[in-house]
Amino acid sequence: MVALVLIAVATSVVQLTGPGIQGRFVDTVLASGTPAVLAALGAGYIGVAALSALGRIAVQWVGGRLAWRAGNALRQDLLAHCLDQDLSFYDTHSPGELIERIDSDVERLSRFLSELLVMLLLNSLLVIGIGVMLTTVDWRIGAGFALLLVVALFLVRRLVGVAVTALAEVSARSAEVSGFVEERLRALEDLVPNGGVPGVMTGLNDRSDALTRAASRAARHQIKWPALIQHVNTVALVGGLAAAVWLYSRGAIGVGDAYAVMAYLMLMRVPLMVIAGQLNEFDAAMAATRRSRELLAIRPRMSYGTTTLPAGALTVDLEDVHFGYTGRPVLRDVSLAVPAGHRLALVGSTGGGKTTLARLVARVLDPDAGTVRIGGVDARSVDRESLRRAVGYVTQDVRVLAASVRDNVTLYAAAPDQAVLTALEAVGLTGWLDSLPHGLDTRLGVDAGLSAGQEQLLSIARLLLRDPGLVILDEATARLGPEDRAAVASAVETLSRGRTVVVIAHRLDTVADCDSVAVVESGRITERGEYRRLADGDSRLAALIAAGEAL
Repeated sequence: MVALVLIAVATSVVQLTGPGIQGRFVDTVLASGTPAVLAALGAGYIGVAALSALGRIAVQWVGGRLAWRAGNALRQDLLAHCLDQDLSFYDTHSPGELIERIDSDVERLSRFLSELLVMLLLNSLLVIGIGVMLTTVDWRIGAGFALLLVVALFLVRRLVGVAVTALAEVSARSAEVSGFVEERLRALEDLVPNGGVPGVMTGLNDRSDALTRAASRAARHQIKWPALIQHVNTVALVGGLAAAVWLYSRGAIGVGDAYAVMAYLMLMRVPLMVIAGQLNEFDAAMAATRRSRELLAIRPRMSYGTTTLPAGALTVDLEDVHFGYTGRPVLRDVSLAVPAGHRLALVGSTGGGKTTLARLVARVLDPDAGTVRIGGVDARSVDRESLRRAVGYVTQDVRVLAASVRDNVTLYAAAPDQAVLTALEAVGLTGWLDSLPHGLDTRLGVDAGLSAGQEQLLSIARLLLRDPGLVILDEATARLGPEDRAAVASAVETLSRGRTVVVIAHRLDTVADCDSVAVVESGRITERGEYRRLADGDSRLAALIAAGEAL
């Protein structure tokens, strides 16, 4: 930052020598100076112009590096902050909105810091320097210029920030449009065949109209900056010309000085117009800053402790657990104990609370009442990193990243390639990997794709690489073919060895392989026991199987 200021000051000083050289050139011509002197002054002026250009480039380069570094750090902070939030945060903040805030708002702020703030500093120093140089010509011209700057600064102070609220609304409306489009594109397979396109277009049109109205209100505020600067520039030129003529007529200054006065005031026109544009961008940057601060002000509901979980299979205990979504009870008075190394299947009708129960065990959610213990420790007192290392969660909807195979398995964590290869081999994906054009460096979604079964196997490979002691698995084999189901079942068997497993089961063979079964209905565990004993007896599980509702 110190280097940036020094370069900006030096560049402004160099630029200020230009009009002085022009004035001396005029005086030298009037005094019939030698060609050698005129040539020297001309060469000096060219040198000043070249140094000024180099100085501006240096200022933008140094400022850009500092600003984009700060912008990238802010992006990381905002993304990390969003990832710290619980699921309720994402109920009110769409992915499109968060992308707008994390990327677009930060880009506006970074652009202001890298280009506009630097140019604002440089041009402000130049305007101040012009005032100093005018004072050296005649103190009365300098005093008039200073008075004009005071009036201009007063007006600037009145206008700065006027458009911030309107620009923040523009960003909010833009985020709504982005979120709307992103969510509808994800639902494309449902919308198009079911006639939902007209409704989508109507919704987009309504949101676009709201964005247009917000942008119009912001534009009415921003138009004031160019008008103000244009008036200041006009007053400066007319006043400077009148003062120079009056002083020349009284013999106080010569022709060269009068020319220098006008050259300085003409030089001021460019920085003033640049400043006008930068102040508009300043309002946009302040709006982006406000939105970033609002996002950072949303405190995560979950807090973590400092306890470290041990390696190996972990016990799971739920004691009098209650949970609901926005006042709607989902789980009531649930108590459950899973020994270390045990495999438990959760079965029951859709909407009974199985997935919510699994999320509580994974600590994706926290209970409204009661306690969830992992390894004998209250999950809320466990260190965040220790919890994520010890607990693995495979959902039905596996997310494949637009990244290399390596990054998809490691999720960007550091891991030796041999460990990645071993994990892929353990789930039966070696043949698939060998068929890829670039091996672990192959970009999924660009150079290659995956079937639904391969996606499940990839998610299991991720857990094998991490080696958690507790695995929560939302089985998704119901949508797979026989061959894929067999491959996934084999991978799950490999994953289960030496670990505690809680599986939301949808198939009979999955339940039969588990040590015990818990029937979850209407937010309660209505039955718990070994599969064979419950399936063959007069039990709720047997009734669900007979009705085809459990699996």
